[in-house]
Amino acid sequence: MDIDFDALLDDDEVAPINPREIFQTLDKHKDFDFLRDVQRDVLDGWFSRRTSKDTVIKLNVGSGKTTVGLLALQSSINEGIYPAVFVCADNLLVDQVVWEADRLGIAVSTATRDPDVKAGSKILVTSIYHV
Repeated sequence: MDIDFDALLDDDEVAPINPREIFQTLDKHKDFDFLRDVQRDVLDGWFSRRTSKDTVIKLNVGSGKTTVGLLALQSSINEGIYPAVFVCADNLLVDQVVWEADRLGIAVSTATRDPDVKAGSKILVTSIYHV
C-alpha cells in the first residue's frame, strides 16, 4: 500500500490571526482551558485595532496580561508582522513570561540574536535593559 505523504500535508493551511482562534489551536497546559471574559474582551478590542500605532493594553493585576500579550504577539507573527518582542521590567518577569509561554505552547526565545525571532517563528522575551 502506497502512502501519499503530500496529501497529508496541507500547504494551503493558513495560521489563524485572531488571538481567540490561536488560543484554541495551542497545545497548552490543562490550566489554560479557556480565556477569561476580560481577556476575550481585550483581545477582541486589540484585534479590531491591531493596525493602529501605539496601542496600549491595560488590565488589572492578575487578570492575565501575559497571556493577552503573548496571544497578540503570536497573532502579529501569524499575520506576517515580525519580529515580535515582549518587553519586561526585569529578568524575573522575563522568566515568568517564558514559563507562561511554555505552558501556553507559544514559542519564545530570550536570545536577542536568535535567528528564529528574526524569521518570525519565536517571540523575543527580554527586559527593558536589553532593548
